Amino acid sequence: MMAPLIALAARWGVVERLRKPVAWLMALGLTLALLALFWGGWRAFDWFNDRQAVARDVDHSNAEVRGRQVQAERSAGAAQQQRDDGIRNEQFQQEEKAHEARRANRSALDALHNEL
Repeated sequence: MMAPLIALAARWGVVERLRKPVAWLMALGLTLALLALFWGGWRAFDWFNDRQAVARDVDHSNAEVRGRQVQAERSAGAAQQQRDDGIRNEQFQQEEKAHEARRANRSALDALHNEL
């Protein structure tokens, strides 16, 4: 590894006594450059991977919220249907009481409110 760097230093015109230290500095520089390249690549990969993970998490969360909304709407619709059925049933019973009171020649309002 050092021989090509020493030859490169000689080609650049570095004096002979400084070629070996310059080759060591070049090796250190190359090592740092490679480490920086790997670190930058890892950071880019990690950044894109994190963005994808966040996007997946947001999609999953939105799906859960939509599911809960649909479930709440269904529950509310069922509760409303049950209330409406109860009101219809009560109204039917009151109409029956009123008709029964009229058939017995009593006041329909008295039959509904006084429960005679």
